[in-house]
Amino acid sequence: MDMKITSKTELGEIYQFQKEETKRIIKQMEAYGFHPIGYGVNYSNTIEEHAQQQSLSSNQLKNMLKSINKKL
Repeated sequence: MDMKITSKTELGEIYQFQKEETKRIIKQMEAYGFHPIGYGVNYSNTIEEHAQQQSLSSNQLKNMLKSINKKL
């Protein structure tokens, strides 16, 4: 399965992947200070929108996506 996560990927989309890929993606996100799970998280928003809400810099977001896609 060829996957690529971008800043425009809806957060809920990562939960449609196989269980192991989803776990791997969530661990990478959390390592960068991005919290994809929790009360009030709107899973139809893009990763970029969540990153802005969580005050991640554009550089942190770019590095997080690069790291995630490297592991996929």
